[in-house]
Amino acid sequence: MTEILHLDGSRETVEGPLSLHDLQKVVGGLIELVYLPGKQFIVVNEEGLLLGLPTNMTASNIAGRHLVGTAILTDELE
Repeated sequence: MTEILHLDGSRETVEGPLSLHDLQKVVGGLIELVYLPGKQFIVVNEEGLLLGLPTNMTASNIAGRHLVGTAILTDELE
């Protein structure tokens, strides 16, 4: 399962796995993986804090830490 976690709190289910290029396009730059318990992880923009991207409350609540920008919740990579 792969979902895009938008800044407005909405979620968009997408067919995965996504390629590196697709992941970078969605998060707007280089990617960083935030590992979650189990086999899931969240993909975020690696430089999101430096770029001043807005807080993603949905992703932050899932991860239990402050995450910014559009994020991707997934359990699969290409």
